[in-house]
Formats: sequence, C-alpha cells, structure tokens
Amino acid sequence: TPGDASIQVLGSSDPSVPVPQPGNLSFTGPIHTVQFDHIGGTFQSPIHKVSLVVPPNALSDGEKVTVYMGATTSGPFDLPEDCKLRSAVVWLSVSPSDVVLKRSVAVMVPHSA
Repeated sequence: TPGDASIQVLGSSDPSVPVPQPGNLSFTGPIHTVQFDHIGGTFQSPIHKVSLVVPPNALSDGEKVTVYMGATTSGPFDLPEDCKLRSAVVWLSVSPSDVVLKRSVAVMVPHSA
C-alpha cells in the first residue's frame, strides 16, 4: 500500500522529481516514483490498482532502487484490428537501470473481461 513502512513514495508526477519519459503514451493518472531497499515492500497505484511487490532481500543490504510506475488505458497501441484493450497498460522504469535483483518481483494488474 502507499503507506507501507518499508518503501518511500518519492512523488506522484511531482515536477521536482525527474521522471523518464515513456515515448508517446498519455497516462490516465500520475506517474508514481517509489524507492525500495533490501527490506522490500508493496506499492499499489491508487487509480488503476496496479501493484508492485518487491520481496525482502531482492536487493543487497544498503542498495536502493527507484521505480517509476504509470498506467494508461489509451494508446497509441499496435493491436490487431479485432482486439480491444481490457485492462490498464503498465509502464515501469527502474533506476539504476543495471540493478540486479536477487529475487523476482511481482506486478499485478487487475483485469476484467
């Protein structure tokens, strides 16, 4: 949750926080900036309810990673003509980009067909 004690929410589309730009996507909601350390934690986007779960010890002691997360339901997307988008498309960017995780993280996207 956004108040999880083991993560630090650095901002939500805060102009003072530099955020990588994901091309031509237009986000339906803010881009969240969240920092994790070796303790791990869970962050859930309040609008699309997309969750990012970083387990304990996925990072080494003293190591921190910043994750930028956005979600959108509008493109442009290159979908086949008979396909329709049924859930949010999630964009994640990690800094530093060369971080090596020792455990898998989970990204959960709610979906209803």
